[in-house]
Amino acid sequence: MKNSHNSFTKPLRPRNTALSRCWFNSEMRFELSGRTKVVASLFLFSATLFAAAAAKEAAAQAKSEAFAPTTELIFHQITYDAKVTDDGARFVVAIDAESLSKQQVALTLFEGELALLPSKLPEALHIEGEADQYRLLVSKPGRYQFKLELVAKVKHVEPWNQILFKGPAAAISSVTAQAAGADVDLQLLSGTLLASTQTNGIARVKGFLSADQTLALRWSRTGGTAEVARRAVVTTETEVKAQITPTVVKYVTQLRYEIIQGKLPKIVVALPANHALTRLAGEQIRDWEIKPASASQTGMQILEVQFIKPLEKQCLLTLFSEQTVEATPGATSLIPPQPIEIERESGSFTIAAEDTVAEVESATGLRQVNAPAGSLASYRFNGRPFALAVNLHRIEPVISVAERVSARIEETRLVSAHTLVLNIEKAGVYALVLTPPAGFLVGDVHGEGLEDWKLSDGVLRVNFSSRVQGQRKLEVLLEQSLKTFPDHISLGPIRVVRAARESSEVGAAAAAGIRLKTAELAGLREVPIRTLQKEPGKTANPPSDELLGYKAEQPDWKLSLATERLPARIVAEIFNLITIGDGIVGGSATIRYGLINQGVQQFELAVPATWKNVEFTGANIRRKEQRADGTWTIGLQDKAWGGYTLVVTYDYQFDPKGATLSAGGIHTLDVERETGSIALTTAASLKLNATATSDSLRRLDELELSAADRSLITRSVLLAYQYNEKNYDLEIEVKRFAELSVLSAVADRTQLTTVLTDAGEMLTQASFMVKNNDKQFQRFKLPPEAKFWSCHVNGQPVKAERDGAWLMVPLPRGANRNQALAVDIVYAQTKGVRTGLRPRTFALQAPLTDVPNTYAEWQLYAPTLFRLSGFAGNMTPVLGTTYDLQDAWQKFTRFYWEFLREAGPGLFGGLTVVALMVALVGSAVRRGASGVISVLVVFAIIAILGAMLLPALSRSKA
Repeated sequence: MKNSHNSFTKPLRPRNTALSRCWFNSEMRFELSGRTKVVASLFLFSATLFAAAAAKEAAAQAKSEAFAPTTELIFHQITYDAKVTDDGARFVVAIDAESLSKQQVALTLFEGELALLPSKLPEALHIEGEADQYRLLVSKPGRYQFKLELVAKVKHVEPWNQILFKGPAAAISSVTAQAAGADVDLQLLSGTLLASTQTNGIARVKGFLSADQTLALRWSRTGGTAEVARRAVVTTETEVKAQITPTVVKYVTQLRYEIIQGKLPKIVVALPANHALTRLAGEQIRDWEIKPASASQTGMQILEVQFIKPLEKQCLLTLFSEQTVEATPGATSLIPPQPIEIERESGSFTIAAEDTVAEVESATGLRQVNAPAGSLASYRFNGRPFALAVNLHRIEPVISVAERVSARIEETRLVSAHTLVLNIEKAGVYALVLTPPAGFLVGDVHGEGLEDWKLSDGVLRVNFSSRVQGQRKLEVLLEQSLKTFPDHISLGPIRVVRAARESSEVGAAAAAGIRLKTAELAGLREVPIRTLQKEPGKTANPPSDELLGYKAEQPDWKLSLATERLPARIVAEIFNLITIGDGIVGGSATIRYGLINQGVQQFELAVPATWKNVEFTGANIRRKEQRADGTWTIGLQDKAWGGYTLVVTYDYQFDPKGATLSAGGIHTLDVERETGSIALTTAASLKLNATATSDSLRRLDELELSAADRSLITRSVLLAYQYNEKNYDLEIEVKRFAELSVLSAVADRTQLTTVLTDAGEMLTQASFMVKNNDKQFQRFKLPPEAKFWSCHVNGQPVKAERDGAWLMVPLPRGANRNQALAVDIVYAQTKGVRTGLRPRTFALQAPLTDVPNTYAEWQLYAPTLFRLSGFAGNMTPVLGTTYDLQDAWQKFTRFYWEFLREAGPGLFGGLTVVALMVALVGSAVRRGASGVISVLVVFAIIAILGAMLLPALSRSKA
């Protein structure tokens, strides 16, 4: 067959260059003689074989790379339908496949000596074959169902005809085969056989293929039947291991069959009547059955094991059986299972004892050998019958118990947790019998290796999954229901039947609100709770809620505890937040309860009669009831422990023009102590004044309130008070503040630009950056004799309306009041300004507006023939924009002042020295020596004064 994947094949590269050269070069000739020719022939033959093997290996590698198995092609189901004859075997194969890849995928379909007949396939499928393999190529994704016909090569191995090939891996691979002929024996050699029938002269088999997907069939007309009918010659090597326990003897019998002649269709084993078969292990077992023995085999039962196909060569079968021990002490005969219908048997018999003393009384037909480690005795035998009798004595276990009891009393039940640390010596146990104290129910039992437990007639039986010896921990939870709260509770131990020594440690705890006291002790002594161990055998602190501790060194002890339900102690702290609005008061009262000793399920509150729309908010509120006297009862689903927070909200109306309000808030009932604080805020323009306050109120600053209370306040606190007594009076006078007009608009910046022409006319543009709050028009009043030209708002022309001498410019009002609007007006003036020899004065006047201004700037542009000077008015000229004699003098003085300031003391000292020299010379010329001395004294005084002024000068310079 042609390989369609030639592009993936690799070129052949021989490993041995010399050998490959000899094989590929067909023009080389050798003239050899004698032994040399033989050696050369062998050399050439080896080289040829090597090159062929290398070529085959490279081709196989290329094909494996081209058709590597892929998970993109899945076979859901394959059904093989075969018809076999002595000359051939024809198969019809139904395939259900699915491709998940968008690219072409390939997978090996069949492998073996077979031929594929032409079949009609879907367009996306293609089959290619080479050597003993057929591959399926799928070019498109999808699910495909098709059928193939193939013929398998039949191999004749007398007296059988056989076929063998391998198919693709599929989720389900089933096979159905038939052969015509009444004397045909048809067998399925691989997989699982479901049925094998012979009807109407046709032999049929049905089954499923195994995971290796190998289909192997064989059939025979005469030779197979003759071979089955031939008597099989079988020997057995038996290995028996017996484990003796006080109640049962466990046998593990391993039978190793050697089939010398023929085939073995079944195995027959004789079991003693007192044996119970628990498990059977072996290969290709189809079924097994236990039948009663014949009259000659008294005291036995027959085990018959059938196989899928007759056995050849050898077989291994393992039996697990048990023999009940009637009574101990006493003699017991050990008889293992015996294979029958065999030629010869030999083997070994090993016994071991567990929790039992076994003494061999007699051993007939057995030869004692060295026993392996852990065994009591070992024997060899070369035939049946043989007998082994032993005397059994039970070893009683020695059990010591360390018990840790943790009891806890609650409102409706008593819970007692018992941790038993068992130390089992000398012998192991499989079960324990426990006696719990009267009046308790077993809630649960935990332990390592625990299989099950059962309480019956006041006795707790605990079964383990395996033999227990050594230390083992067992946890038992006991419960007792309490319909009414008792005055006393009683505790007792869990007794372990047949325990040699028992000790106990008891810790007692109570739920919140319950007090425990020791009432009566029997077999116990009270100890500090810190001396108890959390678990026996471990040094640790006891549970944190245990309050009483006891120890007992004897098994029978009793403990009686007196119980007392503590009364509830309640304290309350209230934060009243009152917000006064325009004609309405809204408030909230946050009540924080502190609960001591006991849980509380309902609270009583006194609410002022003026409050309306009262709402209560809290966790697990079940009911809210108002009584006739105005008090409220708040009931909870369950008891609250430790603390509880309740929030009460309300509102009521008053005269908005002015009123006197009572700020006396909500109060708690049936509490030991009530404290609280009051904070008053306002949501309107109101004035609050406290007219009457009781002595129990103390004025607070807002910062003196607790952080939790301040977090509830969103407005400024006007008044705050604190009280330590329930009965207090607080009256607040509420008045409305006088309304003042607000700033409806403001101009952040005003810029005026005036252009003066040569003719003496002026054109002015006034730009206002206005932030409008609630103003509809901006009003302007232009200077006298000014002519209005235009008006723009945000660059858009608008029409200004006249109101006498005022102009009204409409202002837009947007959502963002902080956004500035550009309002521009342009007007012209005729001043008649003329140039001349003497200066002329003219005035500039800005337009009046009703919008306040924060910053103004005025720019004046004049022709070059005008010289401006002598500025006055309420605006300051910017430095550098004017230049006259005053400006020149200011620049002159500023320059030399800066020069002297930068030169500093050095220049001053130099000038001083020069002045001193000039004075000395002049004085010496005029007065002589006395004049020089006078000058020196004067300069010394000046130097001292200068030194005193140097620090001040240095600071000034800095």
